[in-house]
Amino acid sequence: MGLMLTLGVSAAWSQLPRSSQQLAKRAIDRWPATQFAAPNDRGHAGLMLEAVNEEWLDTADPIYFDYARSAADAFIAAEDTHSTDGGGIEPWLGREVLQLYRVTQQESYWKLAAALHERLIARQASGAGVAGESGSLEVRAETLYETEPFLAEYARTFQQPADFSAITERFVRAGRDARTVQATQRARAGLLAALVDTLPSYARSEPGRDTLLEILRSTAQAAASPHRTGSGSATGAAAPDPTADCMIAYALARAARLGYLPSGYAQAAKRVWHGTNGPTSLTADDPEAAGAQILAAREMEMAPLARLGGGRVALVDAWFNSQQRKNAAGQMESFHYKWDDASNNGFSLLGHLFNDYGVATETLSEAPTAANLQSAQFYLIVSPDIPVKNPHPHYATREDAAQVAAWVRQGGILLLMENDPANADIDHLNLIADVFGLHFNSVLSHHVDGDNFAMGRIDAAGGGALFKEPHILFMKDTCTLKLSGPARPLLVDKGDVMMAAARYGKGTVYAVVDPWLYNEYTDGRKLPREYDNFAGAGEVLSWLMRQLPSRVRPSVNH
Repeated sequence: MGLMLTLGVSAAWSQLPRSSQQLAKRAIDRWPATQFAAPNDRGHAGLMLEAVNEEWLDTADPIYFDYARSAADAFIAAEDTHSTDGGGIEPWLGREVLQLYRVTQQESYWKLAAALHERLIARQASGAGVAGESGSLEVRAETLYETEPFLAEYARTFQQPADFSAITERFVRAGRDARTVQATQRARAGLLAALVDTLPSYARSEPGRDTLLEILRSTAQAAASPHRTGSGSATGAAAPDPTADCMIAYALARAARLGYLPSGYAQAAKRVWHGTNGPTSLTADDPEAAGAQILAAREMEMAPLARLGGGRVALVDAWFNSQQRKNAAGQMESFHYKWDDASNNGFSLLGHLFNDYGVATETLSEAPTAANLQSAQFYLIVSPDIPVKNPHPHYATREDAAQVAAWVRQGGILLLMENDPANADIDHLNLIADVFGLHFNSVLSHHVDGDNFAMGRIDAAGGGALFKEPHILFMKDTCTLKLSGPARPLLVDKGDVMMAAARYGKGTVYAVVDPWLYNEYTDGRKLPREYDNFAGAGEVLSWLMRQLPSRVRPSVNH
């Protein structure tokens, strides 16, 4: 597959020529984005766009983002003419349009997503249903996959908690029918994929989450059985259905990686995957089948990483940095270095890398007490607020420092990501950092005028404790570090310490003078190609996993 277990300790894994990446590029060549404006080429293309987006998040290669956006724009331009759902975009395009809004913050994409959401909810209110209401189980499961992940992500993004109960009920009905009829693999594939792609939008406190997990487990057990029917994998079964098998392999592997299913399902997924022609070449005859094949290939590649980080939790701070902005719907939302923020300001790509390792990404909106940190293995504090950024900042205190230090001493991994004095609080964060011999100097370094990127260039030579491979990194307007006690430098540029680490008890602290891993400088859409912050992020994640104290991985539900 091109991805080996050594990825957990090797460098620049994101640059390897992975099988899914090769499949995706062949698919892009085979189905140019502009052709999807034609009505006969539009069906089921949403799966292809989901797969291409996953490749963008895994590689930061803008070819994937540009392709998905061009295809979506072609769909949108022709949608009023060809829609079969009463005008506006079709449900299978909803997730892509929502993603484009979240990345670009362009209101036009939000309007399309909002109109689709309103139309689907209105259908439910009228008694017509949204998905899983009529037709064969195969058709209903496919419709679930087209609608429910979109509706759940919309509900999470635009603060519509009441939507989740109806989403849960539709899955309950589909799951009940899947147990009472002779469900085909195509039906199970649609249901499994819908569940796995919907669950990330459910908060742990959402009452329906456990219900969806139970439906997932029962459906996965049937789909993973060596005696299953409805595909070519069992004696006397129906004609082979490689697309269904690819989707089952994808769903089982993803669910195991994210902790929704026991880790043993990763082997079941691999068994299903190798029953298709997926590992060797692009065999798909249409965009839907190609999307399924790419998604499955990607999960096979990610599976080894989950052995290194699966079951852990990464908390990002939303207390010391609690900035708010108004979204397109007029709601106030948390942003700036947050997992859910897919715009230039956010950490969505960094969160995606943590998820690749099976690490759950959560947010802490309160002060870091022992109770609030106890379930986490990683805790990130990034660019704490100053009044110009937030009129009511929460400054770090000595009590905060004591609580965080006690957590690190027991094995926690703390990431301190500062900024320059004009953009972040340095003095109060030093109450925490100084405990570990890491002191942020209140100076401006690596100042960059406009887009003169060379002013922020940092050459990492490779062969070090952190960066095994050479990189050209970019940081803009930073502070610097002064080290003492157990702290050791990880990256020095022009005589300034830019990154450092300290062991403290069983734990580790990583400090850096800039939040350099935010989307604007990792997602491939802005920096010139020679800069590789994203590949550097891959090495940082690999290094962080090596700092984890050894322990048994939880098997489910993280």
